[in-house]
Amino acid sequence: MRKPIFLAICLYTLFNIISIKAQNLLSYSDLEKAESWADSIMSVLSPEERLGQLIIPIVGNNDTPEQRNIIKNLIEKYHVGGLLFSKGSLKSQEDLSKYGQNLSKKVPLMITTDSEWGLNMRLSDAVRFPKNMSLGCINHTYKPNVPNRRDSLMYEYGLEIGRQCKAMGIAVNFAPVLDINSNPRNPVIGYRSFGDNITNVASAGLSYASGVEDAGVLAVAKHFPGHGDTDKDSHKTLPCLSHDKERMENFEMRPFEEFTKAGFGGIMVGHLEVPDIEPIQGIPSSASKSFITGYIRNKFHFNGLVFTDGLAMEGARKYPDFCVKSLMAGVDILLDPIPLADQWKKLRTAVSNGILSQDDIDKKCRRVLIFKHALNCGIMPDRSAIDTQNAQTLSKDLYQASLVLLKHEKPFNGNTIIEVQNAKSATIAQVNQKCNASKKPITLIFYTSPYNLAYYKDAIKKASSVIAAHEDYSFAHEAVRNVLEGKANIDGQLCVTIPGLFNTGDGLVINNIRETETTVNNPADSIPQKPAIAEISNNALLEIDSIVNDGLQKGAFPGCQVLVAKDGKIIYNKSFGWYDETRQKKVTNESIYDLASVSKAAATLPALMIAIDEYGISVNDKMSKYVSEMRGTDKQNITIKQALFHETGMREGFPFYGMTIDSASVNGRLYSSKKDATYCILQDKNTWFNKNLTWNSQYISEKKDEQHQLQIANGMFIANSFRDEILGKTLALPLKNVGRYRYSCLNFVLLRCVIEAKTKTPLDRYLQTRLFEPLGLTSCTYNPRQNKDIDLALVVPTENDQALRRQLLHGYVHDEIAAWSGGVEGNAGLFSNATDLAKILQLMLDNGKYEGQQIISEETCKLFTTTKSNKTRRGLGFDKPDMKVPAKSPCAEEVSGSVYGHTGYTGTCFWVDPTNRMIYIFLCNRICPSRTNRTLMTGDYRTRIQSVLYNRLVEK
Repeated sequence: MRKPIFLAICLYTLFNIISIKAQNLLSYSDLEKAESWADSIMSVLSPEERLGQLIIPIVGNNDTPEQRNIIKNLIEKYHVGGLLFSKGSLKSQEDLSKYGQNLSKKVPLMITTDSEWGLNMRLSDAVRFPKNMSLGCINHTYKPNVPNRRDSLMYEYGLEIGRQCKAMGIAVNFAPVLDINSNPRNPVIGYRSFGDNITNVASAGLSYASGVEDAGVLAVAKHFPGHGDTDKDSHKTLPCLSHDKERMENFEMRPFEEFTKAGFGGIMVGHLEVPDIEPIQGIPSSASKSFITGYIRNKFHFNGLVFTDGLAMEGARKYPDFCVKSLMAGVDILLDPIPLADQWKKLRTAVSNGILSQDDIDKKCRRVLIFKHALNCGIMPDRSAIDTQNAQTLSKDLYQASLVLLKHEKPFNGNTIIEVQNAKSATIAQVNQKCNASKKPITLIFYTSPYNLAYYKDAIKKASSVIAAHEDYSFAHEAVRNVLEGKANIDGQLCVTIPGLFNTGDGLVINNIRETETTVNNPADSIPQKPAIAEISNNALLEIDSIVNDGLQKGAFPGCQVLVAKDGKIIYNKSFGWYDETRQKKVTNESIYDLASVSKAAATLPALMIAIDEYGISVNDKMSKYVSEMRGTDKQNITIKQALFHETGMREGFPFYGMTIDSASVNGRLYSSKKDATYCILQDKNTWFNKNLTWNSQYISEKKDEQHQLQIANGMFIANSFRDEILGKTLALPLKNVGRYRYSCLNFVLLRCVIEAKTKTPLDRYLQTRLFEPLGLTSCTYNPRQNKDIDLALVVPTENDQALRRQLLHGYVHDEIAAWSGGVEGNAGLFSNATDLAKILQLMLDNGKYEGQQIISEETCKLFTTTKSNKTRRGLGFDKPDMKVPAKSPCAEEVSGSVYGHTGYTGTCFWVDPTNRMIYIFLCNRICPSRTNRTLMTGDYRTRIQSVLYNRLVEK
């Protein structure tokens, strides 16, 4: 490759690979506990048993007496550390896994799988997912700082594969494939790769790995240093890569380096000869110290597990003593060394002769044991949990998203449809004949590898439309029908180049599905099911309109939206007013509001509920059980329930932004209760900020850089580390009257930490995959400016903040705690329109069920929506009416005691009434342009509307 082109590729790679951040699996668990367990196991293992932990053989997946004897011999004679099952059925693998685990008395087995595109690759009755080259064709257009839909789908896909692995007792998946298939003649990688573009391969693979490891399964990237540009199969010979070191480091190896930087746990080394890096002829990379110790351990600083590729492959077997040499080179686990009896003898002899040191074997064994503890090896499989509706739906979504429209000159209607499943000469001739005979426009659909399009150049030239569907499978056929019938969009992009026809990234877009506006008082607006219709009287309509218009005239808010649902139906959904005081743009039912503290109940609480179901958290648990930083502080005994009831003794909040100010610029005083020449910027009633305020450059930067990635406003980026400082300061604040009611946003900061610590997933991403996507929510998001699917023009602005951020806040969270946390926090940060918020509330009203799918268990949903403190009116995270002193109630006096809800600082609220099966939502931006506007509260507009609903609502 010529130098300028090579350097261009390097620069493209450096600046465009999406940065996926993941904690190493070891950091998810209690490392001290894992090490202690490993040491205790080491103390009872003989030298031979320690050596056996470094071996994982491949075993048959046919539950016969003969196969059970083979497994028994492997465990009892060779003390193998794990098993890799070959092709078979879910039941056979379930039964054989249980058998093996029961035999392995001292150490649980590490059950592994080679499931590059899901368990169906090995287990015929598991859910089938698209192959990697299909997934690589999901739209992968990148915009700076904008989440990518393909990567979101890949994460969800990885999460599902991880879940299925866990259900089958599998701890390790030998995926993702990070080989860049830059050679179309590659006989072994091909459709196993995500494509021929380094950025596309790296981002798809890392997003997938993030999901797998978030599910608690080890992701193993392969085949280092990169098997994509070969024309020989390492199963049959030792392929040679003749590229120079610079090319290998910046192209083939680069996805693996990104993988290690992101903190993932496993790498598989392929059997490849690279003369420019390993000078000794014939040594495969899987036995090369230059590759394994030199690159993986020393250059990449990788502390995970290193596996060989299958050692039954000819690429390894031709090299003498490959098992001994692989361990010496730095490998941790030998995969399928055969014949095992011979290799076992060679390994023991090498240890006896000092060629392999016992100390080195012990270090590798201890590393394997630590990972076994972190991966919870030994859990028994349950195949009944594999084929779920969610899995089927996700597979269909992936097939749909992978379709690529490569040519489209005329509409599909009335076209001659020609389907292609292979590149056999007879098929090519037949397709050409059909094309010549057709008098109608032709739509060519390829249910085969994109590379096979090269054989159909003549047919493609004659066709008016060309669709690449990649695989001849029912879900792919269904996806194509959806596009042809106008039921689905198509926006995929080709992930490989077809010389003379198409280039990587090619793909046309058809938007068949468009959002429709929600109409006022439309009985067809269902959230989300279709129960009996309820209606609202004309008198009630007029009264609500009158109350809202009064609020508009008196300046209580620039604009608002009121939504009412009864018995699962939206019966009132109307918007009033404007985006801001300029009155240039009217709000609509699609307008998106900053929900402020409503985020606590609409986001953090459902996230906690789902985590309780998924991970066995109890509301009676101490938060320090999950948040290690709380241990040893005066908050180590605070329970989740106390935080939900606001009975922790934590203060209401804290001005964390003060920690980021240059104290010299304000002479030690940030604000004053009296206005003067210096303190002249009004933030709130009797609060005047210092006009000379400047920011500490350690924390706040005007530009995004490596240390300042989180944006809090235009031209303001907060240090990545500041979130940790918020937690540290929160834990340092003194408690007051523990056990008594004291409303505190800081309780929900700690609850966010609990959720993220246990789920190992950021709060916003956890909600996206577990709540927003299953409910089909399109406006619910944190940081709407960073969400490419959100039209910023729909987002309603909040405060014109001249005290701190010195700009109109539009698409940035108003709450300062959430803002200084990067926009995502437990107390605030969620944006939504009323329709999407209503779906979340309907889910709770229906005891966690949505269109037949139990997203939150009924038990957990009832626990949160019915539990009430015996000391105050507060519910379990929700606010509730004060039935003893109605005048002090946050909602109308007419409500029933079963009502639960929340209010937000920006002027938002919702109330759910299980007794009357009613939802009431009020959204506005009363703080635009200033938070000093309290007319909404003094005029009691939200409560007055709620009273009308109870006094005027009639049912049919």
